[in-house]
Amino acid sequence: MTSGSLFAQVAAPLRPYVTCRFDDGLAVLEKEPTPPAASGRTAMTLVGPKQVAITRGERLLFAYPDKSPFARATVEQLPAKSFAQGKADLVSAFDKLIASDDNVQRNYTLKPHINGYEAHGLDRKELGGTVLGSTCWWTTPAALSSALTS
Repeated sequence: MTSGSLFAQVAAPLRPYVTCRFDDGLAVLEKEPTPPAASGRTAMTLVGPKQVAITRGERLLFAYPDKSPFARATVEQLPAKSFAQGKADLVSAFDKLIASDDNVQRNYTLKPHINGYEAHGLDRKELGGTVLGSTCWWTTPAALSSALTS
């Protein structure tokens, strides 16, 4: 599949995130839209389950040239009218994961703001399974949230 056809159906607000390439060659290898019926998802927050509205989303798989996949990411756009509450609920879900799993710790080496994005990170204390860490990135209410797991 050519790069053009891989990204042809991506909504304009998501396109910069889905088509990004890095100087070291890291790029999107595969992308899959979140199901059309998935207009939201449940976030298990510190105060219980909350429904977070999602306008659109893409699941991404990143890889370096001629290498196995390196990281997965989900890029989502939240509706502007519920962005603040959706963001608060997703951050609370992130905090709940840290509080409820002894093998997970907050990544304090990650700066809270990087290139205009607010960042929240966690890492596993011991290697096991396929997820080594996770980072949530936030832009403005008109834009996106994303979760990167590597």
